[in-house]
Amino acid sequence: MKKLIVLTVLLFIGAAAYAQDTIKNKQTMKWSPMYICPKCDHTSSTPGKCPGDNMTMVKEGMYYCKMDDGQTSETEGKCPKCGMDMVKMERPKEKMKDKPKY
Repeated sequence: MKKLIVLTVLLFIGAAAYAQDTIKNKQTMKWSPMYICPKCDHTSSTPGKCPGDNMTMVKEGMYYCKMDDGQTSETEGKCPKCGMDMVKMERPKEKMKDKPKY
């Protein structure tokens, strides 16, 4: 009976020590902003123009005008040029892959 108690205690101590090590070594992913082309969904980690259609890349989370290239805002509202509603830029959803042919 004493052996069983000692083995159980050692098992719990070992599990607790292992759990503490895994929490300390947990790595966190560094967030970097993503810039997205509003026309073709091309993504980049740097701001600038889209290589495909020369549109201004919009930072993820910003609001942009679909009609006027380069009109962006941090808050939703109306475009100062044309008066259209600004749309929030979000990451493009994964495109559906072709189904495997059997």
